[in-house]
Order: sequence, then C-alpha cells, then structure tokens
Amino acid sequence: MHQIARLTLTLLATGSMLGHAWAEAQSPDPIRTRFDVVSIKPNRSGSTSRSIEDQGWRYVARNIPVTSLIISAYRVPVENMLNAPGWVRAERFDIEAKIEAPDPKSVRIDRQQMFRNLLIDRFGAIIREISAPAQGYALVPAREDGRLGPQLKPSSTECPSDAAASATRQPSQGPSCGVTSDGEGSLRGKAVSLPQLASSLGQRERLVIVDRTNLDGRYDFDLVWAPLRRPDAPVPGRESGLAERADFFTAVREQLGLRLQPEDAHQGAIYIERIERPTPN
Repeated sequence: MHQIARLTLTLLATGSMLGHAWAEAQSPDPIRTRFDVVSIKPNRSGSTSRSIEDQGWRYVARNIPVTSLIISAYRVPVENMLNAPGWVRAERFDIEAKIEAPDPKSVRIDRQQMFRNLLIDRFGAIIREISAPAQGYALVPAREDGRLGPQLKPSSTECPSDAAASATRQPSQGPSCGVTSDGEGSLRGKAVSLPQLASSLGQRERLVIVDRTNLDGRYDFDLVWAPLRRPDAPVPGRESGLAERADFFTAVREQLGLRLQPEDAHQGAIYIERIERPTPN
C-alpha cells in the first residue's frame, strides 16, 4: 500500500514538473530592450545623403546624426532637444545594430527602449523627458474615394529576413526596405507603413505628424518639395531647382494623394543632462 502511495506521488510530481516545463516552453519570450551587437563608426564623407533600414530585429543607418537616434528613442523633434551639444546635430555616424536570435521574427521587442539603452550604453546619455501642447497634423486621404497619388503605391518589395540577404546588396542600390533621402526636400521609401511615412515626414520638416489614414500594408513612395526650412549651409548644387518645387503641403497632396489636417497634439520635449561621443566598437 505504501509503495502504491509513493508511486502515485512520484507520478504526480513528475507530471507536475513536465507540465511546468511545457508551460515554460509555451510562454512567450521576454521583451527585448537591448540590441545584442552594436557597431558605431564616424562618417566623414561630407555627403548629405542618408539612409535607414529598420527591420525590427536589425537596424542599419548610414550617415545619420545622433539626433536621429534620439528621435527614435524619444519621438521629439530636434528643436525640442534642450541642452543638446552642437556635435549631436553636426557629426554623422554609420550604425549597425541587431538582435541575435534563431528566429528574429518571433522576438518581442520594445523599440523605443532599445534605442534609449543604446544611447545610455554607447553615448553615456542621461536624458530627462518633459512635455508641452503643440500644433500637430493628421495625415489623412486627400480624396473622398481614397485614391492615392501617383507617387504612393502599394509595395511589392519583399524585405530581407536575415543579415546575409542584406549583405549581398550593393550600397549603391540603397535600402531594400525603409526610407532614404538625397538631400533637402527629397524623401523616398520602399515597403514602408503609413505610420513610418508620417514619422519620416515629421522628422524632415520638424512637425508633429500622426498617421490617420487607416491604410494597412506597406507602400513605395517618392516625394520632392520645397523645404519649409532651408538648410543653414546648403551644399553646392543641392539648392538648384528647389524654388520651382511645390511647397511641402501641396507636394504631399498632389504626389501622395494625402493631406495634412491641423489638429491639437501633445508634443514631447527632452532635456539632455549628459551625452558623449560614442565609445569605440
């Protein structure tokens, strides 16, 4: 009788451990808040062109200022970065960061926190958040029938799912997925969502722009316009033809078939208590 009882308890304990192990196997992975590998190198090419590929688990940026990282981390325009030293706007960097995982698509990530931790780990950043009301814009369809403009089309581009696929692409080909620019008043994208498009437009013109189109999927676009704010020190040759371009709001409507509708917004701001040039790789 005692042997039967002991056997029963053993089976119950074994079953409990197996059930616990199964439950652990079925539970989702913890949310990732840091890149596993980060490479940061100064870019002294002098070019005004820059590109960003953001696939979630892998981030590749060429010729960007640190302000671009801060925008990704805190979602604030450049003019709302208080106490920022001049080099975070003037100096450019090439940045590659990725999460190493057997199946990157299954990884749950906190994008903002990943960029915040990158700034902390590699730039020694101490940043405090503040906020204030602001005038914003909603990106909405310009036509009642929802028809898009000639420069905004559903994308057929398939984004590479691993680093090896991206490594075979030549730099001159530009990003397979993401947003890039040839300079002031120029923006193009491949396989980007409408929230990404709205965010990119807002960053370029330092406006609060939120996607309200209710359009799913990914799109290719190509947009040129006369910048609202001209660069302080224009690069020779870049200014030619800008005066003949449509203004920003008109270009968005005519080329993309979208319009910017004024709305009240809550705009964040930050106070940078400390930030240093990146530590070596």
